[in-house]
This record gives sequence, C-alpha cells and structure tokens, in this order.
Amino acid sequence: MIVKPARDATPEERAAFEKLVLRDPQVDPDGLSGRILRAHLLAFLYKDGELVSTGAIKTNPGHQANVADDFR
Repeated sequence: MIVKPARDATPEERAAFEKLVLRDPQVDPDGLSGRILRAHLLAFLYKDGELVSTGAIKTNPGHQANVADDFR
C-alpha cells in the first residue's frame, strides 16, 4: 500500500484513483478530480501491479459533520 499527500500523487496516480472510484455508481463524478486533489491523503493498494483499492482522508468539514450525524 502506498499512502501520500494528494498533492504529491502524480497525475497518472490521481487518474487511476478516479477511474477506480468511479466504478461505484454511488460516486458523483461532478467535481471528483478536484475532491481527490483536495484530499489530505490518498491511499493506493496494488496487487500484482494493478490498482485494486483506494482510500482517502478528506478535509471536508461539511462531509465530516454529515458522517458524524449518521452515528448519532
């Protein structure tokens, strides 16, 4: 697994991240590339050289508040 600040990810890494994330029909594609770039950290999990999973630590207070509300 590789974890790095989003600003340090190459354009190719960010494009691969976006492509994999968009396989989920629940993800809103509008503005996704910007949200990826603004993330605090991006995680890339590779298996046999293929990107198989991603993760992100976001810096979005509005989103964080919504997630927190889900657990109340």
